[in-house]
Amino acid sequence: MTAASDRRVRSMRTPISSKVIAVAITAGLAFGLAPAGGAAFAATAPSPATSSSDGTALDAAISALNGALNSWREQVTRSTGKVSISPWSSVIDAAKAELTSPTSQAALVQHRDKVYSAAAALKNAIDVHDARAAVTKTYAAWDKAAASAKGKVTITGWAANVAAAKKLAGSSTDTKVIAAQRDSIVKQTSGVNASVKLFTSKQSYASTLKSVEALVSKNQGKVHMLNERQTLAYIKDSAKTAKVAATFDYLTDSLKKTASTVNSRVKAYDKDFAKKPAWFKDLRKRLNAVGGSHIPIETFNGTCGKAKGKTGCAWGTYDKHNGKIAFAAGAAKYDAKTKNWLVTHELAHMYQFANWTKMTKSATYKKVFKSDVERAANCMAQVRGYAYPQKSYKPCGNKTGELFAKELWKNTVKR
Repeated sequence: MTAASDRRVRSMRTPISSKVIAVAITAGLAFGLAPAGGAAFAATAPSPATSSSDGTALDAAISALNGALNSWREQVTRSTGKVSISPWSSVIDAAKAELTSPTSQAALVQHRDKVYSAAAALKNAIDVHDARAAVTKTYAAWDKAAASAKGKVTITGWAANVAAAKKLAGSSTDTKVIAAQRDSIVKQTSGVNASVKLFTSKQSYASTLKSVEALVSKNQGKVHMLNERQTLAYIKDSAKTAKVAATFDYLTDSLKKTASTVNSRVKAYDKDFAKKPAWFKDLRKRLNAVGGSHIPIETFNGTCGKAKGKTGCAWGTYDKHNGKIAFAAGAAKYDAKTKNWLVTHELAHMYQFANWTKMTKSATYKKVFKSDVERAANCMAQVRGYAYPQKSYKPCGNKTGELFAKELWKNTVKR
């Protein structure tokens, strides 16, 4: 029996001392990978026994190599389906062979170090694999975002960043660098999604705005739309400075609420209008025909403040405060030409009040019309083709008066 064989036999027969166990565990920990079960093994170690110094050292080296192999096995378990262990097979096989037939303490220590190195290398390979797998998982989300951006937003910058991140993640073996590339791709994906959402929200806002404006325009002759027009103006101003999708979504919701309010009011108007007398409905059509479809109308008793009994107020009046034209039942007895003059005359008042300050300061208004708002309204009706019923009445006075009236219909005062 050789000296080495004798030592191996004594190692198997003689209880291992607590000191030997501590040395073995310390040897394993020194390489960063603790032997599996080390703590439990130390807790159940047999009582100290005497042994030669050579035997003790060899036993410690054997235990340390076993610890290294246990650490290797832990990484092998993690590597399943991820990383091949073949690059380190020769190292592990040699270590196992040495453990089966130890040649020396130095050889055992050398194999232990190689096994720990192999375990560390395998661990790093697995970590790199997992890090790259995490990067790969971001590809689907990126591809989906890129597809959703087609025809909507340009993603050239984001795409270039993603391509660079993929390349670096595939070439680097530094898990921190790889993880950073994953974060970069996630960031680029979020950027594209946010840009697409902003584009979509803007489109939704624009189409909803167009729809609501059309709704208001179509029905403003039925109900007074001052509040709605003010709301639309506020929303449009807000949209000019909006930068995120959430703001446009909020404005779109506000538009939808406005549309709902308008529809409710129009529905109520239509129900009420159906009950109105024929003469009222006739004046509504005539007002629409001369360009007043946007003006709401109502009935009144023919009384117009201190002007009670005057012909004009007995037929109709324009209220500058609520933007409505009121007609009296007395208008029903007149012929078609007179009715057309009436609705045009009242519509003219709306344009006058819209330009009131400029009009009342105008030299033409003062000189030709003698600052008479009714005469100016009659002239405005005349230049539209609806003259005052009394043929001898010449409200415009001259060509200057006619030009003034035509310009006022265009919301301008030039003379």
